[in-house]
Amino acid sequence: GAIVQVTRFQWSIFLLIAGTTGGASLFLYYFGLKRVTASLSTVCELCYPLSAMIFDYWINGRVLSLVQWLASGVLLTSILLISFDRRSAAA
Repeated sequence: GAIVQVTRFQWSIFLLIAGTTGGASLFLYYFGLKRVTASLSTVCELCYPLSAMIFDYWINGRVLSLVQWLASGVLLTSILLISFDRRSAAA
């Protein structure tokens, strides 16, 4: 198939990109986990797919399907529940 047609140079570029962007982002993520609570990290992680859907709408004009709207609602509800739980635990 097509994977056989990938040259050594292309593989090296792929590995360079994966190592620099993927490795750097994981390093920053675990470095940040030392400084924030797990619940805050969870809220931030849950915001990522939700923000991706919002940006896809704003930038590309793509409208969400019914399933995507439902998933967005579940994500938003989860974020709110975790946030309220954090506030009540702190009080």
